[in-house]
Amino acid sequence: MRTLWATERLLAWTMAFSLVVGIGLFGALAYLDRLNTLDEAKENLRRTVGLMEGHARIAIEAEGVVLSNMAALLADTEPAALRESAQAWDRLSRLKGEMPAIQSLWILDARGDVALTSVQRDLPRMNFADREYFSVHTGPTDVGTFISPMIWGRVTGGFLFAVSRAVRAPDGTLRAVVESSIDATHFVSFYESLKPVSGASFVLFRDDADVVLRFPLPEQEVRLNSARSPLFATLLKQAPEGVVLARSTLDGVERLGAYKRVAGWPLVVFAGIPLDTVFDGWWARTQRNALLIGGVLTALCGMIGFGIRNVRRERQAEAAAQAANLRLDLVLNAAGAGVFTIDLRTGVVDWGPGIRTIFGFPEDEPARLERWMAVIVPEDRDRVDAIRRATLAERRAHVTFEYRIAHPTLGERWVLAASNVQYAADGTPLRTVGVNFDVTRLKQAEIQAERARDEALAAKDHALRAKAEAERANLAKSKFLAAASHDLRQPVQSLVLLLASVESHARERPALARAVAMMEGALGALNRLLTSLLDVSRLDAGVVAPSPTDLSAADLLRKLDAEYRLRAEQRGLRLRTAVCPAWVRSDPVLLERILRNLLENALQYTREGGILLGCRRRGGKVLLQVFDTGAGIPEDQQETVFEEFFQMHNPGRDQSKGLGLGLAIVKRIARLLGATVGVRSTPGRGSCFTVTLDAVAAPTERAAPARRAVAPSGGALLIIEDDAIVRVGLQMMVEGWGYRVAAAASGEEALVLVAERGVDPDAVVADYRLGEGMNGVQAVLAVRHTFGRPVPAVIVTGDTAPERIQEVHSSGIGILHKPYGAEELRQRLAELLTERTRAAVGGG
Repeated sequence: MRTLWATERLLAWTMAFSLVVGIGLFGALAYLDRLNTLDEAKENLRRTVGLMEGHARIAIEAEGVVLSNMAALLADTEPAALRESAQAWDRLSRLKGEMPAIQSLWILDARGDVALTSVQRDLPRMNFADREYFSVHTGPTDVGTFISPMIWGRVTGGFLFAVSRAVRAPDGTLRAVVESSIDATHFVSFYESLKPVSGASFVLFRDDADVVLRFPLPEQEVRLNSARSPLFATLLKQAPEGVVLARSTLDGVERLGAYKRVAGWPLVVFAGIPLDTVFDGWWARTQRNALLIGGVLTALCGMIGFGIRNVRRERQAEAAAQAANLRLDLVLNAAGAGVFTIDLRTGVVDWGPGIRTIFGFPEDEPARLERWMAVIVPEDRDRVDAIRRATLAERRAHVTFEYRIAHPTLGERWVLAASNVQYAADGTPLRTVGVNFDVTRLKQAEIQAERARDEALAAKDHALRAKAEAERANLAKSKFLAAASHDLRQPVQSLVLLLASVESHARERPALARAVAMMEGALGALNRLLTSLLDVSRLDAGVVAPSPTDLSAADLLRKLDAEYRLRAEQRGLRLRTAVCPAWVRSDPVLLERILRNLLENALQYTREGGILLGCRRRGGKVLLQVFDTGAGIPEDQQETVFEEFFQMHNPGRDQSKGLGLGLAIVKRIARLLGATVGVRSTPGRGSCFTVTLDAVAAPTERAAPARRAVAPSGGALLIIEDDAIVRVGLQMMVEGWGYRVAAAASGEEALVLVAERGVDPDAVVADYRLGEGMNGVQAVLAVRHTFGRPVPAVIVTGDTAPERIQEVHSSGIGILHKPYGAEELRQRLAELLTERTRAAVGGG
């Protein structure tokens, strides 16, 4: 009785606790969901601002190149003479056509009169002296490249902003102003391609808070300034990028926004979302969750209330049972409870009081075997009768079985019967004595336990399926990143080429040269990070297939010694190499990559002492080892160092100290090659990394090493590249090396240059992906077919899929992977022209 009272109170407290916890959980989840929604919005805005900053920076830098080319038209010509020069107008038109962001190009004389424009060769004379992009250059001080606020084009129409630069005489007087009008819709289209949410906005500011570009575009020209906004008042003074929540001074709307300075330019990019829009999804989810949790709490309280009612009924039943037990004990002492006897010879049946209680038989009802059989449920009746007959037929002395009965008031009940049969000496059955027990509650508990077990098995199966799905999703991510390598490498390649062109113009200007050097360092870090991430993803995705061959460990170690000895000496370290006459079968490129990464690590973390690169034989194995006297690795971190982005001595994530991916790549490549990699280290004394491979027998003959090409001078190149920025940057760079260049955006256009304009290239440089139509391999083969000779060529590509690389190799054309450096391309061009010279001499 006390237990039932305690159970009832426990259920009541459970109901109250469930309500409190449910409401509290709903509030906590809603609050965390709001924070998560805000964080996601901030991250999306940071990503959008980063993309817009990169797009703006590349476009403005490209405009700087265009302005330099326009200024070159005035090197030997006065502005007034340009209007009559068809060559100058053609050159200006080509410059405009090469840059899709440009709306028009203008050359204004010192009075502001139009000397030449790409809009129309015979444009009536006009004057733009009142425009700020002209008047700012009329002072005695050279303001450099000027970016104007957003204006409406007088001639071309539409919103634009101008990028201008003064062209001055040697004495500093103004000769002309070159100006490029950038179409605002170009930036708007790029921003819309990012799929911004409804109500989102984008603004490009100058440092003086004037609006250079705004999305959505205004209905009419108006000069806007946000100098009083928190962005310019405080935030930009504290950090060059960040997130702000403030009310706009332009339209009064409260927005969550992100901002970032454009590197190298007096510009600030801002992207914002109205605060109400940010939380639209959160509010809908909160309402839906409120209904869901409310329904769950209602159902839970109903179930608990039902349980309380049942406990009360059970408590009442228990009180009645206790009173009955007192009476039952008196009966059990005399006749026993639930006991029955059957005289098998006469068929007389006797029921004790307990039997009547169990089966619900009235006290005055005669005991009959047929009555007992009738109360058994029909599904069990034949089975019970068969058990009874088999027991007598087989002369069994004891039998136990369960069956169900239809109690007249309690419904279906479970009964356990245990009987003993007495037989005569000749085997004749005499009587049956047995006991019946009501085991309904026990059976119900067994059924519930079985149901709970089935539910637990189902939950386990669901968890295993979820784990498998997560593993498949992770593999799909890695495969996607590996397949997307071309699209990731393309913009980096554009920056490499453009930076190489800018470097050639910066040698005479120390300040600009230092800035270019810093940009090269940052671009190098980005390139290393991108290459490492793509390497990890390609290795995880299983798209890297090794090409094993027999190679000499001594040759490999001598090659690395020659390359790293000078670098070690520059760091004040001693590099010693101990070779052994061992051969292994492995992929030479991948194995060299492992040892390079280990040497780079040793150089990075060794301040004094030296490095030992060596090999040794141990049984049927070859051990390639890199020893250093660096800081060492604690024992508890000697497994962790092979994880991604783990660095022991770089808490500030200084990219000059590496990215924390080198050893992760080493472990993956070793697994791919069937090798093992391990480390032994003592903190303060140094480390030893060991790569273990199977030894093979040395071959009988050795191949002679290839000779390095010597760069010839000059030559005619045909460049096929669909990306305008890469094409222009590549053309400018190789022209600076003395080559004559013809450039095409597709294979079809290249064939037109060859067939109709008489272009006869000494070599072809083609991107693999050229949009619709022919790819790079098909374009090169078509050019060779046109000339009837194997024109030397190289395919440049950022695509790392094995089938793409195999296609290029099968065509017999060389391949150069993006992003490549200027010197790497220059050497490859020298090799191509050497090949052309060798073919010409052999053919003559």
